[in-house]
Amino acid sequence: MNILTQESFHELLIHFDGKRCIRLRDGKPSSALEFISDLFSLYLGTPLIFEVFTSRKGVLRWIDSLCAGLDSLYIRELFRYNKVLESRNRLLRDGKVNNFEFEVWNDKFIEGARRILERRVHLLKELNLRLKGRGVSLQLYGSSLRGPVPFDEEIRLKKSLWGPHLDGVRFLSEERDLRIFGSTGLWKTAFFTVVEAFSSLFQERTGQRPLLLVDDFDADLDRDHQGISLESIRGQAVLTYVTSGLFSDRTGCSFLEV
Repeated sequence: MNILTQESFHELLIHFDGKRCIRLRDGKPSSALEFISDLFSLYLGTPLIFEVFTSRKGVLRWIDSLCAGLDSLYIRELFRYNKVLESRNRLLRDGKVNNFEFEVWNDKFIEGARRILERRVHLLKELNLRLKGRGVSLQLYGSSLRGPVPFDEEIRLKKSLWGPHLDGVRFLSEERDLRIFGSTGLWKTAFFTVVEAFSSLFQERTGQRPLLLVDDFDADLDRDHQGISLESIRGQAVLTYVTSGLFSDRTGCSFLEV
């Protein structure tokens, strides 16, 4: 299979010679760690899901990781924006705002904010198209959607009061915020549904589906919700730590004990 990495395409092959597993990366032997590192992976574990549903910064980091999975340049844009934000805040703290240096950093800040916002809005639009009729949607909210705040207020408080670093994303079900009204089981089910939508989008863009790293999958889920969540990732490669009973009696699931 051909794998798209941040730098280029790599051909990854795996086969058995009768005794052991052979992994080839561009025709050369590869270690398991090197092989897996070339696959774009998504971690699906209880700690991450709690962070996504209880922390504004947590869900934003997760959305940014999805953006980066589709656009290798996004991380550079985000890093550049954070450096500009740091410089702009420093000048605001020092009161050095009536000079050419601040104008330069302010222009870079506005342009960087626009680029980050555009990518996030586009990702959520694509995901919501794939989530129609599935009981879950994503909503971006925050200051960057409203635009710059009065500059006098930023000078008074000595920090940037708008921008994508202050935004957030809500998981909605029937227009209700799941962070407030959802149980842990509903959080997991909604999370897996969004992951499936992203996997579909990722496959459309790259020709492959991401590797899922699933940890503590069955905690807080009854059998019905386990089935719903498993159905949402049908046909994908999964690395997980669970008991064999979780998958062994599921149609379409193969279990390999290691």
